[in-house]
Amino acid sequence: MKFKLALAQVESKRSAGKNLAAAAKIIEKAKQKGAQLLVFPELFMSSLPPDADLTQTQQHVESINGPFVTAMRELADRWQLWLVFGFREQSTSVSDSRVQNTVLVVDEAGEIQGVYHKTHLYDAFGTQESATVAPGNKLFEPIRTPFGKIGLFVCYELRFPEIAR
Repeated sequence: MKFKLALAQVESKRSAGKNLAAAAKIIEKAKQKGAQLLVFPELFMSSLPPDADLTQTQQHVESINGPFVTAMRELADRWQLWLVFGFREQSTSVSDSRVQNTVLVVDEAGEIQGVYHKTHLYDAFGTQESATVAPGNKLFEPIRTPFGKIGLFVCYELRFPEIAR
């Protein structure tokens, strides 16, 4: 089985709107080059400085039905392209005000096929991601795609082989 995977090597801006405009151009170009699956960087919706506190972080939160996610789903449908992208989502825990580092897998019709909340947070070398991000409570369930079965993990998690197993 052959398919074309594209990786969006793009720097996220603070503005979700600017990132959405960049995504639209990248998606169009990837489709024109024959891509069937396009993967965006972690937390693509908006960037924050590494020392952002919880108050700053909460200003960059969206629900799974929010405008950025909805627009990305519409782009996937418009260009008939599978997308993988990330954003900050409010934790579902009533007692936890931290956000979740969420990644979505969206099919070529814009339907959500997979949701993953990063489970292994980067608390190392002076950085404490867990101060603003609540860990997910389960690993990604692999999903069937036209390209085969795929699973997800995010950035730092590549250091934990149990995720890939």
